[in-house]
Amino acid sequence: MQFTLIGNPENRRCQYFIEAVKSQGFTAPFVVSYLDVLQQKVDLHPILAQTNYLRIESPGENWAVHCAFLKLGAHHPDLRNADSIDLESVDQLPFEKGRIQFLKQHHLGFVTFLNQLQQKIDLYPTVQLINSIEGIQLMFDKTSCHQHFVEHNITVAPALYHIKNYDDLLTQMRQQQWRSVFIKPIHGSSASGVIAFRIKGSKVQAITSVELVQNATSAKLFNSLKIRTYNNSKEIAYLVNTLAKEGILVEQWIPKASVEGGTFDLRMVVIGGKTKQVVVRQSQSPMTNLHLGNQRGSIQEVKRIIGFDKWQQMSHLAEKAVATLPNTTYAGMDVMISNTLKKSYILEANAFGDLLPNVLINNMDTYTSTINYIKEKEYA
Repeated sequence: MQFTLIGNPENRRCQYFIEAVKSQGFTAPFVVSYLDVLQQKVDLHPILAQTNYLRIESPGENWAVHCAFLKLGAHHPDLRNADSIDLESVDQLPFEKGRIQFLKQHHLGFVTFLNQLQQKIDLYPTVQLINSIEGIQLMFDKTSCHQHFVEHNITVAPALYHIKNYDDLLTQMRQQQWRSVFIKPIHGSSASGVIAFRIKGSKVQAITSVELVQNATSAKLFNSLKIRTYNNSKEIAYLVNTLAKEGILVEQWIPKASVEGGTFDLRMVVIGGKTKQVVVRQSQSPMTNLHLGNQRGSIQEVKRIIGFDKWQQMSHLAEKAVATLPNTTYAGMDVMISNTLKKSYILEANAFGDLLPNVLINNMDTYTSTINYIKEKEYA
């Protein structure tokens, strides 16, 4: 059986996949670079002709790939009023670590790439995608994915779609009688651009990892590892207005349950329909992402606090959600339970959410668990 991987070969994700495939007794996978495909330096046809299973890995953390997607998205009809950069200017775009810009254009470039890839794959009926392109694209559009879950009776936080700007946000929050919300860029990941926003009387507050850098001539947004609190309505309006151009999903802020050390949610990796590796993400701030300096909590402590039945409910909700996604073998599901312990919610579905180094079940990490599932399915 031959596996093929499309990814950024220098990235640790690719190394984990290669090791997982070999550990299950298969020959080393073919590894195809995103950049080589984008720059037409590789002919995919002879590779696909020999491929049984294809994994599409995260394209992140590679500036050249990022710029190539910007070029692919430059003339997309869905770009509309989002901030954009023309083809000629992409090559002059300076690398600014963590800069939040052109989110929609980048996403549309990625979608274009995936659609072009699907056309090639369609020529080879024997190729099985470990996660379908349709599923990946759905998970990378938070509004579409939220609507999908609502339609399939998966419990998610109530949400507002198509918020135009800060004034529109305030108006719709008043109509819903919501005082606190999470604002999420539709095409962001790893808490990029996420804002926990609340209103108290005439005062407003935004808690976020977004850093607003201003000078006399410009204002820029950056992802930061430091959580910041903004109380100035003009600054908050600038943040919301800038992100709204790229598209935002606004969810009602439902308080999460707590254990000693802060509130928590769970990253549950569902593989082959079953919840496998789980990480408790614990935080003193509204954002629980581990790269923001938050702590991995104790699974045993969470089970003790919420009870085994509630834990099972969260696990089953994650499994049920993934089952609705088109041809998705694995996904990282972010799941919370309310502070009353009465109701669980899906917060997000992550197409590349299985990067949980050193989290083992039966001495297997997430990548090995996925290959093992395929192996057992093939040889059952």
